[in-house]
Amino acid sequence: MTVGFIAWITLVRIGLSSSAFHRLPNWTLRLGGLMACLAGVAAALWWLGHRERRAAREVAGWVATGGWEPVSPRPWPWQGLVRWADTVTVLRAYAKPVEGFPVVTGELEFSDNGLGASVDRRDGRAAFAVVTLPQPAPSMAVRAHRNPLRRGEGNDDEFRRRFQPVGAESHRLDNPELRAAHVRGDIPPWTLIEDELFVFVPLDRPLRPRDLEEAARKAIRVVRLLDVGADELAVEVGEDG
Repeated sequence: MTVGFIAWITLVRIGLSSSAFHRLPNWTLRLGGLMACLAGVAAALWWLGHRERRAAREVAGWVATGGWEPVSPRPWPWQGLVRWADTVTVLRAYAKPVEGFPVVTGELEFSDNGLGASVDRRDGRAAFAVVTLPQPAPSMAVRAHRNPLRRGEGNDDEFRRRFQPVGAESHRLDNPELRAAHVRGDIPPWTLIEDELFVFVPLDRPLRPRDLEEAARKAIRVVRLLDVGADELAVEVGEDG
């Protein structure tokens, strides 16, 4: 249910309970007002369904023309981090190479804080992306503080105020460019487990192709900033050879 629909329902409830409504001169006017409110609700529901159908058509066209392949149910890298398996459900997923990396992107729904501090809410839907690296790397992550403590003006550690590095405390997590990208909102919280890095981007509207592309782009951006991608490995191989 979208924010707009919730707002509409709230307005309808306020209208039906208002003193102005109950002061209408007779039952006919009251019935007319009620019918108008119901018509508004029906129109809102139709519009929501229309948006969902249009978004579904756009995603289908994006898959058909963009070289993406539907992904069958598979083990997901975050499953070991989820306390209750039924709180996170993958709705659809698609795969293809992007910028030299195998990428799977798709949509999932979560409830009961299923994704923890990797998103800014306890339940909803999200676009996700999983990037497979050429070889495993130290496990690490960046999590969001949902209610960061207020600090004095001029504090230069905005990253630490808003985010929590997890796992391998290495030069990769100390990268100023990585931290600045988090503070600017260029990249979301992420997790790297062995050879898979994944991100979640919460949705406030029906899934569109740009949401899937954005999730994939942000995940690859994290890989580049961490310097655990193909470019770094190619340099290391070249130096060894």
